[in-house]
Formats: sequence, structure tokens, C-alpha cells
Amino acid sequence: MNALEIDPSELFNFQKLDGEGIHEKKLILDIHKSMLMERGLDEVKYVVRTTNDFLDTIDAKESGKRNRKS
Repeated sequence: MNALEIDPSELFNFQKLDGEGIHEKKLILDIHKSMLMERGLDEVKYVVRTTNDFLDTIDAKESGKRNRKS
């Protein structure tokens, strides 16, 4: 795992591996990780907080859409 720079969860993730865009998604995530590794800890924490806020907003919108359809 260390040589491949992967987490144990990636090694033992038995979900469908050839899902839609999985290779492109992994490449983009690897690029993102590489960019963050060059930044300071405070900057990385800021990016994580911002990402969480963004995803919470997206999830809330999706949840609202589902509730209106019901």
C-alpha cells in the first residue's frame, strides 16, 4: 500500500471498479491530492472546510428536490 500510495480502503474496496468515469475521476483526485500536498496545513484545512460546505449545499439542494417530488 505504501509503494502504491493507496489507502487500505482502496485496496479492499470491492465495489464496481469500472463504473462511469472511474479512471478519469481517479486521475482528477490524484491531481487534486498532489496540489494539496504542496500547500501548508492551514490551506489544506481551508480547502477541506470549503469542500464540505460546498458538498453540504449540493446535498441540501438534492434533498430539497427529492422532497418536492414526493
